[in-house]
Amino acid sequence: MATQYMEVLTDPAPTEDGLRQSAIKRHRAKTGFWTHLAVYLAVNAFLVAIWASTGSELFWPIFPIIGWWFAVAAHAGVAFGPEHR
Repeated sequence: MATQYMEVLTDPAPTEDGLRQSAIKRHRAKTGFWTHLAVYLAVNAFLVAIWASTGSELFWPIFPIIGWWFAVAAHAGVAFGPEHR
């Protein structure tokens, strides 16, 4: 009975295919994050340029910059978190 219990608790040795799939998953997560960050920077630079060209006193791009930053930070946590090291 005790040996059956121990077999359930221990994971089998990872296979080469399993390691490959894990590496692909980590690579896609990190690539997706860098793409998200590049889009975030480009769009927000464009919004700041629009704001600068209008001469508005209120720096309104701060609202999408801060709001979107939470999504970028969450994406970074998923892409570089403990599961993807």
